[in-house]
Amino acid sequence: MTNSFSEFVRAKMFMIIGSNMVEAHPVAATFVKNAVMRGAQLIVVDPRRHALVTWRRCMCPSAWART
Repeated sequence: MTNSFSEFVRAKMFMIIGSNMVEAHPVAATFVKNAVMRGAQLIVVDPRRHALVTWRRCMCPSAWART
């Protein structure tokens, strides 16, 4: 992560690759969730389905559609 939490407010899109932020970075995940609630898009690129996936506003892989 290269941005400060204060910049999350202005973000229009987040792309999270291979990270379960809810477990590894719970404070950062809260900022992402708040931004998504304000209209930011969330793209999660991870073969695992974890808690942050439910916050995304994008198409999910077919493997997740079956779970």
